[in-house]
Amino acid sequence: MKNLSPAQLRVFMTLLFIGSFANMDKSLIGLSVTAIADDFSLTASQTGLIMSIFYVSFIAVTLPGGWIIDRFGYRKFVLTSLAILTVGSVLFGSVSGFLLIVLMRLLVGFGQAGYTNGSPKIIATNFPAAIRGDIQSKVVATAGIGGVLAYTLGAYFVQSNWRVAYYVLGGLFFAAFLLTYFFVPEPVLTAEEAEAKRNAPKVKITEAWKNRNTIVLALALLFNNLVAVATINWMPSVFGTLRDGAWDTPTVINGMMIGNSVVMAVAVAVAGTLVTKRFAGREKLFMLVNSVLSAVFIVGLIYAPNLPLKLAALYLTTASLMFAFTSMLTLPYRLIPMRIIASAFAVINIGAFVGGIFQGTLVGTLTDAFDGSYAPAFMVLAVCSVIAGLVPYLLREPASADAEPRHAATASA
Repeated sequence: MKNLSPAQLRVFMTLLFIGSFANMDKSLIGLSVTAIADDFSLTASQTGLIMSIFYVSFIAVTLPGGWIIDRFGYRKFVLTSLAILTVGSVLFGSVSGFLLIVLMRLLVGFGQAGYTNGSPKIIATNFPAAIRGDIQSKVVATAGIGGVLAYTLGAYFVQSNWRVAYYVLGGLFFAAFLLTYFFVPEPVLTAEEAEAKRNAPKVKITEAWKNRNTIVLALALLFNNLVAVATINWMPSVFGTLRDGAWDTPTVINGMMIGNSVVMAVAVAVAGTLVTKRFAGREKLFMLVNSVLSAVFIVGLIYAPNLPLKLAALYLTTASLMFAFTSMLTLPYRLIPMRIIASAFAVINIGAFVGGIFQGTLVGTLTDAFDGSYAPAFMVLAVCSVIAGLVPYLLREPASADAEPRHAATASA
């Protein structure tokens, strides 16, 4: 990033480091769960619980997490979350039974929620208003980077011993803890700023939930993430309808997942700059166009007659969905008061995760209802994508009193 001070660059690189390995953990569980199930002779329902229990603790921490950060600051909260991720990852590699596996994934969910809720406040506090959206998009791009790391570095360790993969991940989270400790301080306020902060109304835990723009963005992200997670999770099953076993090998599947993660990372990184520099003030149109395009590509994903065309449709779907997704995540820094920015992102994240959780039931139920055909379910996903693009038109520009502050120092709660 150009024109960043050395201190800002250190904060930015620390956020990228944490985000890359936090997202690596989210993908790594999918790669290692088969080996874990074999080691402990787990049933399908037990394996499913391991995959989903993370979201329970994540949402449980997210509900009050943003408010805690807005009210008391981000440093202790984020450092604690990284310490939990370190311990949880190492212990996950040392578990000896199903109950301990579940408990460790709950612990990891707690830690992940701490970082996810803390990063928007770190961005709002340490960077000027003009580049916050761009910084946010680069941090979100670590979702793709983490996927690439999982399907390359993570896959290498999982193939030899899945436990080693989590020991390594724990070491990386400890490195993230040290980077945060040394490079991401709480802001130093002047005497006037400290006095103004003491006299300012305290952030209420329900404040973000009453903010119209927060709820609208949470709803938009719910539909967007529902579609994005579904297209990723159901991809192997959809490709299986080709009745061509040649694609169904670990190497080919790995290659497809790596390719999709690269597309995701590039699309998110590019989208932030594109929105802030080329579509400033026209974000709603940008989101709607990309949401409609993703709907068209989803239809192509289903009806394309061969694997290369389906892959092309998948990658175009991912790119357009990530363009819309990223533009949605740049808007809070302009439309929502900075004093509740962490609380607002917590609400928005809950919306996104609800969509991610609900997609499995939606696609599975519709597919069963139509005798194993994925076409009806994916047509519904296409409609959901269009809805995601229309919902932002309910956003309202803030009143002048809530306008975006010009200097990051004034943005602290």
